[in-house]
Amino acid sequence: MSRQHIVLFSTILTMQLTMGQTSDSTGKSYEQLPQRGEQYTAGTTLARMVDGLAFRYYWATEALTEQDYEFRAADDLRSIAELMQHIYDLSEVVLATAQKEIVNRSQKPKEILSPEEMRAVTLSRLATSADLFAQVNDFSAYPIRFSSEKG
Repeated sequence: MSRQHIVLFSTILTMQLTMGQTSDSTGKSYEQLPQRGEQYTAGTTLARMVDGLAFRYYWATEALTEQDYEFRAADDLRSIAELMQHIYDLSEVVLATAQKEIVNRSQKPKEILSPEEMRAVTLSRLATSADLFAQVNDFSAYPIRFSSEKG
């Protein structure tokens, strides 16, 4: 993967995160964007945004090599593997929010996953989140909540 592709990958993911695989455990593949129907609600709009993120993540992380995972555009930036870990962690927050749960990282040991496993879990979490969000019409009961050792 060329340096230009890595920079493009980083840019697309950053844009998607600030805005909003093969088949995963939900049976959904992000090789193509899933259809969400014609009805537009807050939930289907958010689901479509999460689907868009997952679709871009699917293609940005498809067939990466060990050398790609180690690539760092600059010394003060995250490597691709570190960026994937960050997105993996964020997907936990997205899923917890979709399930109306509290994200509690203080009691949870950090999982050590290969990049391929991390990718599969991230895509699965995003697919589940999108499906849950698509069913919601009122997000007033969906705050993003964290619990940590600091409170």
